[in-house]
Amino acid sequence: MNGPGSLIDWTAALDAAGDDAELLEELVGVFLEESPILMGQIRTGLENSDSPLVRRAAHTLKGSLRIFEAAGGVDLAFQLEKLGQQGELAGGDQLLEDLQAYMARVTAELNGYLKR
Repeated sequence: MNGPGSLIDWTAALDAAGDDAELLEELVGVFLEESPILMGQIRTGLENSDSPLVRRAAHTLKGSLRIFEAAGGVDLAFQLEKLGQQGELAGGDQLLEDLQAYMARVTAELNGYLKR
């Protein structure tokens, strides 16, 4: 399951789901539904200089990515969360751009998992 170039640690994700493959599929589905909403909230927060919104959305996304051990995304979301927490959003646009690219790859991998 953990192929070369995989952004997700599927063994850890299955472990987080209590070795329940059906639950893991459910978690993947929920993530695929909710992550675009969270990304939109981060974008809106940056556009409107709404630090609390950036912090909350990035924190939630970070937790969701952590289920899949998607370390690169966890790190980017954490950096955005810190900016929101500090109330200083400078550099947030670049972080969001990097996170969007990462999320596109994670989303493709998660969709591939559901289609297997």
